[in-house]
Amino acid sequence: MKGFRLTKVLAPAVAAMFVVGLPAMANYPFADLKPVGMVHQREIALNKEIQAAYKRGLIDSFEVAQMQRDLDGVRTEDDYFRIDSTNGRRAAAVLKKLDQLEADLFAHEADNDLAATFAMR
Repeated sequence: MKGFRLTKVLAPAVAAMFVVGLPAMANYPFADLKPVGMVHQREIALNKEIQAAYKRGLIDSFEVAQMQRDLDGVRTEDDYFRIDSTNGRRAAAVLKKLDQLEADLFAHEADNDLAATFAMR
């Protein structure tokens, strides 16, 4: 019976804590924990391009794995620079690496597309 009384008193207190505490949590910057910005958008777009090239048969699974590894390395470097520094040179360096990775993807696509064209003849 004492357990029931304790629950009867404790339940409204816990509910009141949630009601009072939730508005305070609204000011917590959860959005700051998510990667945003031009670099992150390019990373997502490049990942989609890699997957689309694989689905079209322009690159094989080994090339996908290599490019995914390189993209993950660029993402890790971007995260490190984002945490370690606040300067704008970080974005320029990472964007340059993403440009190189995209150029490599296009070169692999062109090589495989050309090989497929000659194989059909």
